[in-house]
Amino acid sequence: MSGDDSLAHLQWFEPGSPPRVSGAGVVSDFAEQPLIEPIRHAAALHPDAIAAVDRTGRVSYRTMLAMIERAAGRIATIAPAGAAVAVVAPETIAGLAAILGCLASERICVLVDPALPAERRAAILRDAMPRATIQPEDVPALIAEGAPPCPVAAGGPDTPFVVGYTSGSTGRPKGIAASRYALLYRAWACIDGWGMGPDDVLLTYNSMSTISSLSRRLAGLCAGARVLIGTLKDDGPAGLLSRMRREACTILVVGPSALRSLQHLPGAHEAFSTLRVLRSGGSVFLASDLASARALVPATCAIETNYSSTETGVVADWVVPADFSDESPSLPSGYLREGQSCALTEDGVLVVRSRRIAVGEWQDGRCVPGRMLPDRADPRQRIFHTGDRVLLGEDGLLRFLGRGDDRIKINGVRIEPAEIEAAMRREPGVEDSVVTVRHRGTRPMLIGYAAAPGLDAAGLRKALSARLRAELPSAMQPSRLVVVESFPRLTS
Repeated sequence: MSGDDSLAHLQWFEPGSPPRVSGAGVVSDFAEQPLIEPIRHAAALHPDAIAAVDRTGRVSYRTMLAMIERAAGRIATIAPAGAAVAVVAPETIAGLAAILGCLASERICVLVDPALPAERRAAILRDAMPRATIQPEDVPALIAEGAPPCPVAAGGPDTPFVVGYTSGSTGRPKGIAASRYALLYRAWACIDGWGMGPDDVLLTYNSMSTISSLSRRLAGLCAGARVLIGTLKDDGPAGLLSRMRREACTILVVGPSALRSLQHLPGAHEAFSTLRVLRSGGSVFLASDLASARALVPATCAIETNYSSTETGVVADWVVPADFSDESPSLPSGYLREGQSCALTEDGVLVVRSRRIAVGEWQDGRCVPGRMLPDRADPRQRIFHTGDRVLLGEDGLLRFLGRGDDRIKINGVRIEPAEIEAAMRREPGVEDSVVTVRHRGTRPMLIGYAAAPGLDAAGLRKALSARLRAELPSAMQPSRLVVVESFPRLTS
């Protein structure tokens, strides 16, 4: 029985085990332990192997572990166990050590991307209300020698552990709090699903200040692999291709739009020639993107796509078979993962119940249930109404059909129009605003409309563009801004 009687009529079903690249390990053994333990295990097995590489250098597993433990020891002196600590981590080896050190100290780590506009970073910190904040300039001292010992883990696996911020319907960023179990499960799923080990070189293009990207980097370190640290924004397409070639990258995680920007550059085929796993997509992965990827990677490379969210992690994924063909312009998202229960509402919206769903929303410095409903039968589990309309075929494959509410998904990133609209209304002279999505072929794009009677349209568009760049991340920037005198309204 769910924690919400309105969901009591749902018919729950348990997914089976979908096909994988390979399988290894047991999730119950992995996800229940303190976060530092699998990193220590990898460092004991491969102390001199390269653990991480950034734009300025590389470190061994022995050194990476020492940096994480020093950061944990120092963070333990500035905030009590269970308190929230915001880490504004640069996209570097030291930045990753700072985040993992915060988690190893059993403090709740609030992830803040330093590349975000200053106003958005400030809004996140105002909402998070952390006991302490680690700024980029603090990181070198955090990992320096002479730190107190790394504290012994004392927190439980199902309490708030890491907080990531997404677009919010209230006009401000929304914090999602995941448990230690959920973060380690996501790492285990990468290791198990990709058969990741010491011979692998992992590159994920997203900032490590997101829960999903952090879990993949953590997976690489736990598996004894080499983790390449960098983003498309920092290095540029050519720079990252160069690093892929130089390090012989074997596992790449990249969104469809970034994949399109890379595939036609000089040297792309050589950079992709060592891949054995390519994960792309999000909610939607186009058949045309699959065809382009197949022309770029080796024939033996597994191409994987998935359906996921910040709240749930990966719900469905699969390796697209080489002989798969379909008349639809977009591919199925994959097979539902095991270890969860799923249901569909009458209008086809997916509802998920599992232990790895986020433990709640982070609001004003504390964790509240928010949209994560408790499961009366098992207090460790939660129920989440995704808001996504899906189709589950007779073949067991999940297809994403679209949102069941006013939220938007572009490249798998959930976007709340209300937050963009609120930023537009803060521009002087704008009386009202509306953000909607239009499609250029099969690709979605954001359109922002501003009602501003009597103002110069060209000047206002320029001012709005500047404001949105200053306040919102790039994924929330409208592709087009339209200024009108007023919006048409119904008589009511």
